[in-house]
Amino acid sequence: MRSVEFLDVLRDRALVGDGAMGTQLYAAGVPLAQSFDSINLVRPELVLDIHQRYIAAGARVIETNTFGANSDFLSRFGLESRANEISEAGARLALEAAAGHDVVVAGAIGPLTRQSSRPGSLSDDERRQIFHEQVVALANGGVDVLMLETFTDFYNLRLAYEAARKACDLPIIAQMAFVERTGTLAGDEPTATLTELWRMGVDVVGVNCGRGPKLIHEIMSEFAPHTGVPLSAFCNAGSPDLVDGRYMYLQQPGYMAEMAARLAETGVNLIGGCCGTTPEMIARIAERLKITTVRRRMPIDPPPFVEVVEGEAPVFPPGLLDKPDGDPSVVVELDPPRGLAYERILDGARMLGAAGVDMVSVAENPLASPRMGNVAMALLMKEHADVEPLVHFTCRDRNLIGLQSDIMGAYALGLRYILCVTGDPVPFGGEFGAKGVYDVTSFGLVKMVSALNRAINVAGASIQKPTRLRVGVAFGANIKHLHVQVTRLRKKMDLGAHFSLTQPCWDPERLREVLAIADDLEFPMYVGIMPFASERNCEFLHNEVPGMVVPDDVRARMRGLSGKEGRERGAKICEELLDVVAEHSSRVYIITPFNHYETSARLTEYFQARLRARVRSQAGR
Repeated sequence: MRSVEFLDVLRDRALVGDGAMGTQLYAAGVPLAQSFDSINLVRPELVLDIHQRYIAAGARVIETNTFGANSDFLSRFGLESRANEISEAGARLALEAAAGHDVVVAGAIGPLTRQSSRPGSLSDDERRQIFHEQVVALANGGVDVLMLETFTDFYNLRLAYEAARKACDLPIIAQMAFVERTGTLAGDEPTATLTELWRMGVDVVGVNCGRGPKLIHEIMSEFAPHTGVPLSAFCNAGSPDLVDGRYMYLQQPGYMAEMAARLAETGVNLIGGCCGTTPEMIARIAERLKITTVRRRMPIDPPPFVEVVEGEAPVFPPGLLDKPDGDPSVVVELDPPRGLAYERILDGARMLGAAGVDMVSVAENPLASPRMGNVAMALLMKEHADVEPLVHFTCRDRNLIGLQSDIMGAYALGLRYILCVTGDPVPFGGEFGAKGVYDVTSFGLVKMVSALNRAINVAGASIQKPTRLRVGVAFGANIKHLHVQVTRLRKKMDLGAHFSLTQPCWDPERLREVLAIADDLEFPMYVGIMPFASERNCEFLHNEVPGMVVPDDVRARMRGLSGKEGRERGAKICEELLDVVAEHSSRVYIITPFNHYETSARLTEYFQARLRARVRSQAGR
């Protein structure tokens, strides 16, 4: 079976791919500190044996051992000058293993290093050139098809695809790796991203790696019914566990085979394995697929790209974001009640307004627990407490239709500030059996509101007149690698975000890092501060709420405290953090614990005083 026949065969039956190469090399004693791709040169017999074992197991598509054989990736090992040699050797070994068998050899191409994939590290042309060189080497080595795999950023996958198309006419398989059902860390949503690959002309559109077969099955179940393009799925064997100092994948072959059958029944045409998979698993998958019928999907053209018609540029009335630099700008969060007793929340909003709070943030069902509707609560605050609300909209609770409808409705009711967030995930089973919707992520939601601000909906149709909504987004202040959050924020800025609120942070040094990022981006950022109510509250946030990290010394200061004493210590810790914020910024975001709005009013006044003192000090120099 050669490349010309490959695509025709895919439309008629499921083909079995091979499994993990790196896992087998590691099991054979190759250390993680060594380039796995270099084994093509130093121990070719080992690579050849792994290919042969996968073919014996039933694989009809095998990948070359060249996932990281580009010059950028190999530079980590001082092997960049041998990149072409390593790729060509990888192609020859796979072809040798395939000789005499009805097997297709796919030239494996992975992403560049994390550093080189970041914006500003290399130009687009430089990245294309690196991919181009590897494509040419693999084509010269004689591969039948190309497989671009494990890309976690669509932008970089597109550059690799453009380079491959320009370099040769081999069929191309392109596979994204999604870490969550909602997409990648770079904000690429599964269905939208796979549809774009289809539009680009990719011959086989696929998903690989990720958190395991369940996630890939969910993604493909949504995408497959809407396309006729051949599909591929190469699943991890779950997530690795550390056993006796070695990373082991403990997923059972029978489960992997059953999930492969479910993928075929969904319409996936090429099914193999990624990290942790073995020849034994591929053998079980091959046996199971012999008795499984692939769902037939009619060849159709991809949907046309909806060209957004640019409406009149929105003109926003003066407001919170237009305050002079150095003027205190405070956002405080008050959660809606769990029932209909909203009067105390209104009392809190009135107190905060009197303390000089600029805007009251109103969350939407925080921690995926049902509360009174936040749009209604925001309107009550605006009408009866005379404060400006910031209304959260999550992608969890409404589909694409409901989101647009409710956002337009909120604007018609006089609300002008919204926060676009993906939303806390619904716990397994969900309250009352609820499930998250997630038609879009926060990126798609920002894009949607930006379109509404230009008087069009997501389909490009007119909504008669534009909204004038100021769009806020979230920033993960506690994430280990802040550059990931900066990349995400830049993307949201490009999509139309106007300001950001950070997660609460209790680490002064991390606060300074975040404030420096805000200065560098020249983007309004409200740094999150949250006073603890007790030790129990502190430990819950640190251990059970995603994205929250409380330093050990802060946790020690809260130990044994509760009630009035706990609230006082929590407020004191926040005053120290506000001292840091006031040195660098006039913006702060205070999250009220358990609606103890008196504490938030106190912290607001403290921040205002500290900021005024800083301004006076600077004026006196």
